[in-house]
Amino acid sequence: MKKIFLYIIFFLLFASVMANILSVLVLDKALHYRDHIRYIEREFPNEGLHLTSSNDIRSANLENLVVFMGGSLVRYWIFPRDFDFHVVNMGGIEEKTATTMYKFKEMVVKMNPDYVLVTAGFCEIHTAVHNRKDVSPIIEKNFAYIQDMVSLAQQSHITPILATLTPVGPRFLFPYLRRGQFSWKNKKAENEAIQKFNHLLRNYARKKKIPLIDFHKALTDANGVLIRRYSIVDGEHVNHEGYAFLSLFLEKNLEAIFHNQKEKYGAGEISS
Repeated sequence: MKKIFLYIIFFLLFASVMANILSVLVLDKALHYRDHIRYIEREFPNEGLHLTSSNDIRSANLENLVVFMGGSLVRYWIFPRDFDFHVVNMGGIEEKTATTMYKFKEMVVKMNPDYVLVTAGFCEIHTAVHNRKDVSPIIEKNFAYIQDMVSLAQQSHITPILATLTPVGPRFLFPYLRRGQFSWKNKKAENEAIQKFNHLLRNYARKKKIPLIDFHKALTDANGVLIRRYSIVDGEHVNHEGYAFLSLFLEKNLEAIFHNQKEKYGAGEISS
């Protein structure tokens, strides 16, 4: 009888501890989700100009018109009110590079912007790595899409700007407290693939003298992963602080690119 009683006590203590751990886990994820929604979705959205028609954008005759293309990284930006560029944001969630290419041909060329910033290729690399597929053909195919977009932009007298893919970091079991890292193996393989793709981009941009904005360098810590303070729970997307940092970084880079273009072609003619 005494032994059964001890088993019951032990079971109740174990159940109590597990319930508390589960409660902390649920509360932690709820706090993280609240912050993600509050600080990104509500307080810091900037999805650019919401003109769905290419003709409307072209007829607006905006100076320094920049189109952002790619996946979720370019979905939100925080620009100051005196920002010198008009931004059309065409970033999507889980967008494949083939989709970016299609939107480029069907919409961006008709807008006739001054610049188009392309950051694409992350989603297919991420999917291939996590499904344990050979990522090399994916890298080659996406890089070919990038080259096609650059050629099409230059043919259309649009200045192409390339951007490196951002690094990734581990997931957190307790995202709000930033505790309990896991999924290191996949993230390491993903970072290696991202580095290979970025290496192609940097060499191509250097060879073709195409402006390149190095997001990867800006967001990588000493260990070669996404800076923790800028990462949300999945270790792949940036939080509100990350977007604030990237927006200032992007603003400085765009201003430098625009200044260089003016010096090269004159204030009245910006070409590629």
